[in-house]
Amino acid sequence: MQRRPKRFYVILATAVTLATVIGAVALNWYFNQNRYGPGPVDMEVTTDKPFYQQGEEVHFVIYVTNPQDWPVPHPDGEDIMIEQDGAFIHGGDLVIDFGPNIPTFPAHSRTIYTPSSWWSQKTGSGSNSTQVQPGNYTAIVSIGGYGYHNSGNCTIKILPRVIFP
Repeated sequence: MQRRPKRFYVILATAVTLATVIGAVALNWYFNQNRYGPGPVDMEVTTDKPFYQQGEEVHFVIYVTNPQDWPVPHPDGEDIMIEQDGAFIHGGDLVIDFGPNIPTFPAHSRTIYTPSSWWSQKTGSGSNSTQVQPGNYTAIVSIGGYGYHNSGNCTIKILPRVIFP
């Protein structure tokens, strides 16, 4: 049996080391890459009921449609503004911190997104808040971050509170 030259083993060791390094780099890239891309997304805002009694909490339902060929991350912020006949009534915003695990809207999906979307039917905040009067209001909900910003609106009908004797 013939012995192989020392050079053969040096080349073999170099090739194995190079293949191992390339494989490790590829696996590291695969497992640490962001698995989403930028928006935009489409958004539809509605309420959970056709009308509300005065003083009742209004809950919004946000449908997000992702038309992209890739997942799009959930927004890192939400803003709700309430108007009546074009006049500002109430507004508030929410900053969302998901940490390192940002949820996504799947590619070509329609998802219900409702992190904290509600309105107490009051103007202002804290001790300066007052109950709004019956009527029609418009809610404008905006979401955004991670390469997109979008908004949608809906009408809120508030009826006078019915008090039974």
